[in-house]
Amino acid sequence: MIRISFVVLLLLFVVAIIFSSHALKLILKVAHKKKLYDAIDERKCHQTPIPRLGGATYLPVATLVLSLLFLCIYWLGETKYLPPLPDPENTLGMLSIGVATFCLYIVGLIDDLIGVRYLVKIVVQLMASILLVKTGLYVYDLYGFLWVHSIPIGLAYGLSILIFMLIINAINLVDGIDGLASGIGIVSFLYYALTSTLIHNTYAVILCVIGVGILIPFFYFNYFKSADSNKKIFMGDTGSLTLGIVLATLSVLTLNRLVPSSEYSFGVLAAFSPVILPSLDVIRVFFYRIATGRSPFSPDKNHIHHLLLACGLTHRKATIILLAIQTLFIAIAFFFSKSWLVTFIVIILIYIAIVVITQQKSKQIK
Repeated sequence: MIRISFVVLLLLFVVAIIFSSHALKLILKVAHKKKLYDAIDERKCHQTPIPRLGGATYLPVATLVLSLLFLCIYWLGETKYLPPLPDPENTLGMLSIGVATFCLYIVGLIDDLIGVRYLVKIVVQLMASILLVKTGLYVYDLYGFLWVHSIPIGLAYGLSILIFMLIINAINLVDGIDGLASGIGIVSFLYYALTSTLIHNTYAVILCVIGVGILIPFFYFNYFKSADSNKKIFMGDTGSLTLGIVLATLSVLTLNRLVPSSEYSFGVLAAFSPVILPSLDVIRVFFYRIATGRSPFSPDKNHIHHLLLACGLTHRKATIILLAIQTLFIAIAFFFSKSWLVTFIVIILIYIAIVVITQQKSKQIK
């Protein structure tokens, strides 16, 4: 059982919502006053100036809510309602996650304000991934997935860095239509809150609950508000990079602690199920660009959300469809992950079918 009461979790959730809502309103006011808008070009799906600093609220709000929790624990001591403070080993892990997240937050913020070359972002992602791996957060066993079990330490480090960078970029690049990245984040946090409860990881549950509380107000402003209302806001690289590394961290934590647990029968796919859809999409687009003689980092409109828009769907409908697909992948991986080969093939076939159908439909419309 996790060592924190439901009432405290609910309180953290509400506080995160309140802080996030007020922070977003402040950022909207400043962004409109200083004209800090997202650039409009042929790749963008909007033609109206919209602020792109919504993700700037994520790390400050999460830090503030966690700090308030730690102060309460320090003042009141461990009770049946509050968890104990992290032990030194867990504190080191939390600090490394915090530093890595802060690095991506800063480079994302700079990119949203004045622009940063993609190579710089890749280097910072690499450094953050190496930091996490060197402090012990890495994939050391695939538990039979792809017929692989224990991994030699050198390969484990390299594979883990690739996984971190894949998920970070997947979330970064999926942030292309209203509500998609934040919606994927909300669904992912809810799922990892469940898995973290199963493995009794109290602070992972706390992080997920706070994460949902932070993302819900942003989802509201991004998904439901129109550009004409002056209340619409984009996540920006600040938010997508921050969200990406947090989800990558949770997926590896889940892999290392939930899958080998003797109490539950979950496979590797269950650990990564919330990020399978964006990861498959970024891999497909990456190799498509290479196959067509372009840089894998060159921008285009070949992501799955672009294909749905090309079929005539609105942003809202495309987002709902993709969140439904993400939830479907989670359900398949969660309930059938021990039969990893069949599960993996089914997920791949569903994804390929969606891509092929949307490509054909978009060509017919054109």
